[in-house]
Amino acid sequence: MNAFWTDLQAWLSVNGPPFLLYIALPFALAYVISLLSGWLARRTSRLSGLTRRNGKTSFERRQTVEALGSSAISLLAFVLATVFVVSRYVAPDTLLWVVGLFSAAFGFAARPVVSDWMAGLSFIFRDTFDVGDKVEFMILGASVPIEGVIERINVSDCVLRAPTGEQFTVPNGEIRVVRNFTRGAFSGVRLKLIYPAADLPRILPALEAAAAEAPTLLPDLLEPWRLIATDAPVSDQVEILLIARSRHGEGAQLKLDILKLLQERLSDLHASSPH
Repeated sequence: MNAFWTDLQAWLSVNGPPFLLYIALPFALAYVISLLSGWLARRTSRLSGLTRRNGKTSFERRQTVEALGSSAISLLAFVLATVFVVSRYVAPDTLLWVVGLFSAAFGFAARPVVSDWMAGLSFIFRDTFDVGDKVEFMILGASVPIEGVIERINVSDCVLRAPTGEQFTVPNGEIRVVRNFTRGAFSGVRLKLIYPAADLPRILPALEAAAAEAPTLLPDLLEPWRLIATDAPVSDQVEILLIARSRHGEGAQLKLDILKLLQERLSDLHASSPH
């Protein structure tokens, strides 16, 4: 044992400082780059045009690209530092063979991790969702989708806040289907109206007349609503389904506005109030 420590000390006395510097400096530089990765990502995102949506710079998209870019820069810095250190002590032809073998072994053993990284890197160029978007993820192998608002994203996972307050951490490689509520062009509105069957000949013309003038009276209504008969059995009451499209996110308020308008237009008909 004493002979081993003597030989080690002798070797370090000759090769120690350069050997340690060749290892420490690349990783120290990679650490410094990781600390500056946020600044580098911000500079890069502003020059790349990846933060623009529909010709305009989007704050949410900029946050997303900068977060993904920061984590990608940190990952790349440490990978390059590792390759540089190994290349100092392994011949080039052997290095290629070792890197290839290691990549295959690592890709097989850590396939989920690699899948998460690759999916996260692809999000930089795919404007699928951004920080602050309300989304629904269909996760690989899950029977129930995960819904929430994206709070944070990096190359490995996304962090969502559920409507009930829980926090979900979703690996990027597990995301298969994305339903983005924030990117919707409109919100659908469905109302079931119930009236006495005897009043139907007077009610239908009034509903159709109200539909024609409603877009000018209700700013959130994109077009005249449509009336559809339901499959309810024939009785002394008639069910009518009203379908409309509102500005995105204004569907709940538009329901109330439509009910108020119908109440005003039909009050002189002595019809039952819609439900």
